[in-house]
Formats: sequence, C-alpha cells, structure tokens
Amino acid sequence: MRDINSDFDKSASIYKAVQIYSKYSIKNSKSSSRSYWVQLEDGLNKYEIRVLESSYRELKVGQLLCSEQKQGYLGHAWVKDYYKHDCLERIYSK
Repeated sequence: MRDINSDFDKSASIYKAVQIYSKYSIKNSKSSSRSYWVQLEDGLNKYEIRVLESSYRELKVGQLLCSEQKQGYLGHAWVKDYYKHDCLERIYSK
C-alpha cells in the first residue's frame, strides 16, 4: 500500500535541529525480528523514527541531529531523513 502523504509530497525540505531523548527496540512476537526506534524532539514537537539496527547502535540519547522534514501531501509532517551533523552545514552545502 502506498503512503499518499509522503509519496505525493512535493513540499520543500525543512531542516530542524533535533535531539534524541530516547530509543527502544521491539521484538516481533511471531518471529525473531526486531524493529529499532529513535525518539526525537525539536523543542516544540516530539516524534519517532524507525532506523536500521546499525544506526540504532551508533546513535546515543542526548545526541543532536539534523532532521529533514516535509510538510506532507495530506498536511501531516514527516521525517524524510536525518543527518549526523549540524543543520547549517546541511543547508549551506546545497
């Protein structure tokens, strides 16, 4: 099933400095697989993103990241990607 909100989103990227305030993993009860989640806050909003296991192990609570966000086709903001460096560096490197 397609995610209409992100698949049809043509909005410009917005870069925000975010901080990791928590992270957790969930084991699927029907299989041995796990999903890895990082919870972020930008001073006003809190949200979470699913990450690869390798990123989960590397990222630390309290770490600052740069979050690339989009407004969403249906008006629901979403995180397109995150970067492990300063947001100003990301904005001015384009």
